Amino acid sequence: WGLTKMQCPQAWDLHTGTSDVIVTTIDTGCTLDHPDLEANIRVNPGEDLNGNGVWDPSDNNDVDDDGNGFVDDLVGWDFVSGQPGSGEIPSEDYGPRDNMVYPDIHGHGTHVMGTAAGVTNNNTGVASASWNVKAMPLRAGYAWEWFGSLYGSGYSDDFAEAINYAVNNGSRVISISFGGSSFNGFYDDAVNYARANNVLIFASAGNNNNSSYVY
Repeated sequence: WGLTKMQCPQAWDLHTGTSDVIVTTIDTGCTLDHPDLEANIRVNPGEDLNGNGVWDPSDNNDVDDDGNGFVDDLVGWDFVSGQPGSGEIPSEDYGPRDNMVYPDIHGHGTHVMGTAAGVTNNNTGVASASWNVKAMPLRAGYAWEWFGSLYGSGYSDDFAEAINYAVNNGSRVISISFGGSSFNGFYDDAVNYARANNVLIFASAGNNNNSSYVY
């Protein structure tokens, strides 16, 4: 119903997205080999050692080949640098920061990437807003468990650094589906940096069915 509400079918008659636009989601990671995402995952040409434009673990050589300050950032970067005070999941990655944007233990990051930049019109999975853009998944959130329920959290400086990375590495659109109830200067500076560099940021409005502020 969401795509219909946004009049996406009418928009698709005019444009379905282009591969020279990079769309970033900042979330809990991404399942890179997902059948509805794999073909749209953006591969960093400066780290793609065999030049095949495909995410291959064999491209990791522990060298910052493109000189951007991030070693082996073939498809993005994991900015998670801490863990929750309780409810840690043994298989989850709580740091240090590295290039491991996968696997997505929580699943939310894969979900929002599919909404923004999944392969569409392919008889597989779901349709996304833009069919042909390139997807840059960045990980700044992590999963934790409380009384059998799965939650997602993260630290504001990790999310802010992810925004800065996206701006500095070619993203044109950043999608963020996280927030909190209080103002935070980390985000203010990062969002202003993105705006100053003509990068669009789209943020979720909140899921609480009320008009309270979400930052």
